[in-house]
Amino acid sequence: MTPRKKTKIALDENRMSILGVQMLFGFQLQAPFQAMFETLPKSSQLAAILAFGLLTGAVALLITPSAYHRIVTQHGAEGLQHSITWLIDISLLLLGLAIGIDFYLVGDQVLGGLAGPLFGIGFCLVAFIFWYGIELMHLTRRTRPLSSDKGEETALEDRIDYVLTEARVVLPGVQALLGFQLIVILTESFGALPETSVLVHLGALAAIAISAVLLIAPAAHHRIVFGGEEAEEFPPIARAYLLAATVFLAFGMAADCYVIVAKVLDSTTSGLVAAVVTAAVCLGLWHIWPWMVRKR
Repeated sequence: MTPRKKTKIALDENRMSILGVQMLFGFQLQAPFQAMFETLPKSSQLAAILAFGLLTGAVALLITPSAYHRIVTQHGAEGLQHSITWLIDISLLLLGLAIGIDFYLVGDQVLGGLAGPLFGIGFCLVAFIFWYGIELMHLTRRTRPLSSDKGEETALEDRIDYVLTEARVVLPGVQALLGFQLIVILTESFGALPETSVLVHLGALAAIAISAVLLIAPAAHHRIVFGGEEAEEFPPIARAYLLAATVFLAFGMAADCYVIVAKVLDSTTSGLVAAVVTAAVCLGLWHIWPWMVRKR
């Protein structure tokens, strides 16, 4: 398989993974604002917060390859496939645990008793068998060594394809957040939030909306300015749009983490800690770490 094809497949697989996370992430964001959430035991509410944290980590990991590729390996694909592989491996672990927790909550709420733990553990086992078990068995039987490609310059056509694909990788996470932010304003629980949380949510809404605009901008720029044709000027422009969008996305995710954690735990301090940690993890993975690798 050519380096170009391997890079394109790696980006497509990363996109598939974030689409899977997106479905649950949207639900997890809205859950604390549903009327029945207040009737759940405190342990179940804390479990929901844990699942939200796991999914936030998965989203951060899956967006990392896009930023890493733009900053570190703009003109080549050296090391990108390896980075995407281990980032997807970790994010699937977080996703499996998060869905297991949600299945525990469903079983406990609907059937009670041992149904919750059985549902949760059962799904985790099924997910890990199909995401890790079968793959490890296949890997141990594999005799042909994996090929590696180093230092190969990527053609302009492929660089344009990669940057647009990477924007599509980030967009589902932004889509899930923006949908949550708009619909949650219409819930009764939102009206009961403290004024600080309301203002923080509005700030998060603005940040995520700007991020969405920036992620769509490369497609518009490529179509309007260059007529969809190859142009050496386009990849740097699209790169700037994409990296700027991830900054706004990081702050938007951090702000919504504050709102959700502060609401569930009834503690602004806990919300602030969650927001700072989220911003640090996202900006660290998407900007600080890639720039450190590039300088080194």
